[in-house]
Amino acid sequence: MKTDNNTFLIATLVFGLFALLATTLVQKCDKVTVYFTKLFGLVFVATLAVAIVFADIPSDTRTGAYTILGAIAGYLAGSKVSKKDEED
Repeated sequence: MKTDNNTFLIATLVFGLFALLATTLVQKCDKVTVYFTKLFGLVFVATLAVAIVFADIPSDTRTGAYTILGAIAGYLAGSKVSKKDEED
């Protein structure tokens, strides 16, 4: 049974939207923290990476997109948070 890639693409984007919404709702305090920003960014990057799988994009372009998204995710996951940033 062959399923259309557009169906998977739309499902992935809808799931990503719900994941970003849930991430936002989990934030209980009124101010946005550094950790929330990192989590929101990682969920967003992961959603884009999965959406690229189902999009009709040439292999060469996918490689470049995954490289950029991997660099962004690595920066978000590996960046240190200073005490000053935690207090703000």
